[in-house]
Amino acid sequence: MTKRHIIYVFAGILLLSTFVGCSGKDSSFQKSDVLDFTLKDVNGNTKKFSELRGKAVIVNIWATWCGPCRFEIPAFIKLYEKYKDKRFEIWGVSVDVEGKKVVEPFMKEIRINYPIFLSNNAEISKIFGYVRFLPTTFFFDADGRIVKKIEGVPSVKEETIESWFEKQILSILPKDSR
Repeated sequence: MTKRHIIYVFAGILLLSTFVGCSGKDSSFQKSDVLDFTLKDVNGNTKKFSELRGKAVIVNIWATWCGPCRFEIPAFIKLYEKYKDKRFEIWGVSVDVEGKKVVEPFMKEIRINYPIFLSNNAEISKIFGYVRFLPTTFFFDADGRIVKKIEGVPSVKEETIESWFEKQILSILPKDSR
């Protein structure tokens, strides 16, 4: 096999894995342990995840260069506005290598209204295990347990991405918050 063939095979595998990652695979991730971790937000402030106990939380791992990530962020913006006062939180975690330099202008451009944190693949892997695709979204119950993990954009047939995420939010909100 020539170098050219190896490159084509590798490119094909990479393209296929990217396509699969965008299919919105539900890993049905279950974890009995309660997670706790700290991240730095876009302004350099450290936040501890355990401070969110009692709230349903979505942690969305994304990057500014990721088309599927850009597709679902507007839904998060609308849903955060709607549910932020009902014991609900969204943490967006950008894994952009260039960090604040590219994330902050993007946040302003599309008016992200929920907390954004800066991280990298190594730090995210320590917290969640290996994250294969962007976006990857984790859904936490009010006790801090992961109840669902979605790799890529959810595959929705007869509803909008926003209504799909809203159903997920309603399923994890504390009952007295609905």
